[in-house]
Amino acid sequence: MKVEYISHSCIFVDTGDARIIFDPWFNGSAYCNQWQLFQKPLNTDILNTVDHIMISHEHEDHLHQQSLSLLPKNAKVYYPYLWQAGIHDYLHELGFNNVNEAVSYKENAITPNTNITFLTTSMDTIMILIQRELFCK
Repeated sequence: MKVEYISHSCIFVDTGDARIIFDPWFNGSAYCNQWQLFQKPLNTDILNTVDHIMISHEHEDHLHQQSLSLLPKNAKVYYPYLWQAGIHDYLHELGFNNVNEAVSYKENAITPNTNITFLTTSMDTIMILIQRELFCK
């Protein structure tokens, strides 16, 4: 498994059968130009190969429109079930067709060997990534 820090809360993970980005904010500012990326991302070319996008919550520095617009639209997007409405429609408006609301504590098999579980509170989420192959050998 390869894990690469991109910027802010944005992390890229390659499990061998899944290329995942978590909380994409890697381009532009947030919160009406009040927040800037620091440190600037060094290499975002790998993000063109992402096939899964994981979003922990709806704050702009985790669900960033400008960054999301640069990601492959065929990627499967997962976001946690929260009390806020509209995230599903928002992601569809950005061009993503495979948008999935993840129920807390339910394991999601995103590939045959990679699972993710969202543990959600009222405002934030922990995402647990498990690569099955490591445990089945």
